[in-house]
Amino acid sequence: MARDRIISAWYMETGALRRPGLSALVKDRPCELMVHVVIRKPRSAPKSRVYPSVRPDLSNHIKQVEDALNGLAFTDDSQIVKITALKTYAHPKMDEGCVIEIIWL
Repeated sequence: MARDRIISAWYMETGALRRPGLSALVKDRPCELMVHVVIRKPRSAPKSRVYPSVRPDLSNHIKQVEDALNGLAFTDDSQIVKITALKTYAHPKMDEGCVIEIIWL
């Protein structure tokens, strides 16, 4: 249940990317989507844990990015023909967030 709230809050933030007048950015071509999700490492996590193999899983983050960019960067997420994704812990002074790159083919 808490996981769903986290994803919903994150989606609301990415959904906020939608602005009037940005429809000119929408392209109707195949593309590659690159997603790098950076999350804060909990203090309770063991130091030996290098990768964030915790919920929400990476595929949920990818789907949220696809949904947020639908109609903003591409007509439909079916245009995505390749996805490269990574989920890492942030460096101590680094903010968490998501880096998104779209390459038009």
